[in-house]
Amino acid sequence: MLKAGISLLQQVAASAASSVIGAESSDEDESGHDGDVHDTTQSTMRGLLVFTVYTKSNKEKILHINLHKGTITQFSEHRKKVILCHDIQNISRHGSNEVYLEIRKISDMHAHGKRFIFADDAIACRFHHYIELLSETGKVIRAAFVQIDFRRTGRISAEDLRRALVRVDLAVADEDLHKMLSLGSSSAGFDLSDLFHVLGHSFVACLRDCLLEWLSLACTPPMAPGHPPLELRLLPGEVVALRQEERVHWSLFLGPRAGGSCLQVPGQLLVTNFRLLLLALRRPHAASPQHSRFEVPAFFDRLSLPLGCLLRLWQGPPRSSLFLAAKDYRTLRITLSGIEDLRDKSDTLLRLLQALSHLPATPAASPGPQSLHGQQRQLLFSFRYSAPLSSADLGWNLCDISKEFVRQGLFDCPDWRVLDNSSPPQTLCDSYPRYLALPAHMSRAELFTAAQFRSRNRLPALTYRHANGAVLARSAQPLTGLTHRKSVEDELLLGYIRTRGRPAHLDPEAHAHSKLYILDARGKMAATLNMAVGKGTEDVSAYPNTELVFCNIDNIHVMRASAIALAEALATQQQPQHREELQGAGFFQRLEESAWLRHTQLLLLASSLAAEKLHFEAAGVLVHCSDGWDRTAQICSLVQVMLDPHYRTVEGLAALVEKDWCSFGYKFQDRCGHGVDSAVLAEERSPVFLQFLEALFQLLHQFPAAFEYSQELLLFLADHVHSCLFGNFLGNSDCERFASLQVQGSTRSVWAYVLDHRRAFCRTDPPLFRPFPHPIWPQCGMARIKLWERFWLRWDAAAHPSRLSPDGLWRDDWGERTLEEQTPGREEGPDEGELVASV
Repeated sequence: MLKAGISLLQQVAASAASSVIGAESSDEDESGHDGDVHDTTQSTMRGLLVFTVYTKSNKEKILHINLHKGTITQFSEHRKKVILCHDIQNISRHGSNEVYLEIRKISDMHAHGKRFIFADDAIACRFHHYIELLSETGKVIRAAFVQIDFRRTGRISAEDLRRALVRVDLAVADEDLHKMLSLGSSSAGFDLSDLFHVLGHSFVACLRDCLLEWLSLACTPPMAPGHPPLELRLLPGEVVALRQEERVHWSLFLGPRAGGSCLQVPGQLLVTNFRLLLLALRRPHAASPQHSRFEVPAFFDRLSLPLGCLLRLWQGPPRSSLFLAAKDYRTLRITLSGIEDLRDKSDTLLRLLQALSHLPATPAASPGPQSLHGQQRQLLFSFRYSAPLSSADLGWNLCDISKEFVRQGLFDCPDWRVLDNSSPPQTLCDSYPRYLALPAHMSRAELFTAAQFRSRNRLPALTYRHANGAVLARSAQPLTGLTHRKSVEDELLLGYIRTRGRPAHLDPEAHAHSKLYILDARGKMAATLNMAVGKGTEDVSAYPNTELVFCNIDNIHVMRASAIALAEALATQQQPQHREELQGAGFFQRLEESAWLRHTQLLLLASSLAAEKLHFEAAGVLVHCSDGWDRTAQICSLVQVMLDPHYRTVEGLAALVEKDWCSFGYKFQDRCGHGVDSAVLAEERSPVFLQFLEALFQLLHQFPAAFEYSQELLLFLADHVHSCLFGNFLGNSDCERFASLQVQGSTRSVWAYVLDHRRAFCRTDPPLFRPFPHPIWPQCGMARIKLWERFWLRWDAAAHPSRLSPDGLWRDDWGERTLEEQTPGREEGPDEGELVASV
């Protein structure tokens, strides 16, 4: 539903009121009220648009559009005719310079026609634009008025209003109810024109929206003119590009689309080279003075959207509105008001946001894969963010994969060796880490041959050695094809993984009795279909004592669709029009149909199986999917969290993400879509890392005392994987990050920031963390899989915990409070907070 920001047209009316724009009218059927001739000098009144109209005989008439009352008044010789905008049923264009209105009053059974003939096409377009805005708003307000005035008296009494508030579950004190009615222009009652005057500038979609906005306007004192500008301590390197201090309305929608009921707040807007910031001019929760369950949390007083998180942006309809869809499954609608030229201002904002978020104006302009090289590299804010972090050096050095191999005891084991994978032509795989742990008894030539048997040369490489000596390895799918190709070197490599690196002649017993489990994350049918393109899965007859297990986890395309379906299901449960359906099983049915929780369960089941084989059977485990960088990273990471208490600490989680995600070539650039339009690489974008964090949340929820960190750290990572504030999540591999982008010398590490603000992410107040030196075994039944509310429901005001909740109130999404903290004793440079442009 289109909602017109009537106040957006106020200043346009003031500037246009004194001039004749040129329009004309020809009656097909008279509609309106007769009266005295209206003095055209009233055209100088603020809120009035003046058009000149002509009859077929070329006779001039004057036409006024009153933005305050929502009326169109036509003046002829000795009378005037008034059309109420909420009576307009349809608007159409007849010819290049004609606009036809279909009008029907509440009391009439039949519609009447009104045709306006304009001097030229440009004037007709402008008139059509204004009337369309007024009409769309009027339809919503009239529908709400009819529902409140159920006795059809034409006026709203206190009893009528009380009944309507009860009907939408709003409890309002008598004092506030009378404040609402006092906004009318007459003591005789609140009529339709009064309601339009109150709500004409608001975003309203239904009766409940109308009543909430009405209540908010009545209970909030008017803002004094000349309010102070938006105060903000900018991040080091952050520069203001646009500051809009006039009235801005913004609406927040839960889910990937704009529609239905939503939170509506007037406020201020600020755009920097890092984010878009929205600050409420009045606290939206002040509209509920009794602190009822309808109170809007202070969380929504201030919203920050990193420009790297922008997925898609588009304009209107109406053109006064700009819509922004984010990668965190929220949608914002922004309307600027009180401006000189509505369309120019909105166009300016659109172009600015496109430039700052690196989105091309035409999606087709960038049809192929994009890498962050050259000038595009410098556009990302992470290369300008220069916060002084005490752990800056430690952040990048904390997660050296060779240190992890030392901690796991690989250097003390003669059966394994660490090879340098970074020096061509010795590179085995360019998307693998610099250092690889591989069997010591295989030559480099044999390893090269084994790599050629795997997709993208991603050969089986060790990622974790358990305390009992069993190893967890990861790879891509083999290139078996329809001819069932085999590789002696690949069979030898998997044999060493099965026997913990020991050759047969040194340990014949282990060679005879040890076992290897190959966990193919895909379903059997998906693996079989890959054989048609020369890939596939292992033929276990060629691998002694080996068992192949299919985990039935779907691919990135299914996960992307599942996450969108979940967001849509959660958004639908907000909308009042679905209330009757939601009283039954409608919402839960949509939640189940999204299959997001089912996918999370399958991920935990596969990880638990691998952990059990490593721990209880001391068997070797190889995990792979198609290319070994999506589902493989998820399973291997969760296995290590289950088995190793080190990965349940902050430093351990940092090492895990850097090792199994960044170093082993998870495609952050493609999966997150940094700096590309929604139409570019859309099939590559998928919430794989988010799904891992959600599965990790399941472990944290079931074993809260076993983890040093809280879900706040998981939420922080989920947001900053898209924000482009830190260099860890840029590029598709370590080779791109460190060789091409040179992130270590040019950007800040996310882990340096986490260590500097450790208290915000750890369970230290009260101290709930009790180190647990044993594996954790999660319950994986569907009844134990919990929706990650802190991520999925944070944009739903009704889902926030109350101030009396033992869990406390939710803070803003990723901590404006902490990100803007300055290091004590540091002097701010002259570039910080500099206002370079004011549009």
